[in-house]
Amino acid sequence: MMFKAATAVSLAILLASGTMASAQSDAELQPANRADMQCMAIMAFGAGMMEEGSVEQLGLAAAMAYYLGRLEARAPDVNWLEAFGPYLLTDFENDIKVQSDRCAAEMTRFGARMTSWGEKMQSMAPKQPTKPARPR
Repeated sequence: MMFKAATAVSLAILLASGTMASAQSDAELQPANRADMQCMAIMAFGAGMMEEGSVEQLGLAAAMAYYLGRLEARAPDVNWLEAFGPYLLTDFENDIKVQSDRCAAEMTRFGARMTSWGEKMQSMAPKQPTKPARPR
C-alpha cells in the first residue's frame, strides 16, 4: 500500500509542477533509453500491484532500480524520475501491452547471469574447515 501511495503522490506532484508540458530531451528519445524507461515503468507498475513488502514487490522494485541505473549511467544529466511522470501519462498504456514480454525476458536473462555469477563466487570462496563431531 505504501508503494502505491508513494507512486500516486509522486505522480500528483509531477502533474501539479507543470513538468508535463516540457518537451522530451534528446536522451529520452534515444531507443535504448526509451526501452529502459518502458521496462522501468512496467516494473514500477508491477511492484505497485504486489502485496506490500512481499518478495515479489521487492524484486520488481530492484528491477526498477536496475533500469533507472542504466538510464542514469547513459545520461546522468537527465532527471529520469521527472521524465517518468509524463511518460506514464502518454505512452505507458500502449507500451505495457507491447513491451512487458521483452522486459520480462531481459530480467530473466539478467537473473540467470546473476545466479551464475553467484555460483561462481561461492565455488571460489575458501572452504570452511568442518568441525569434528563431538563425542557423546
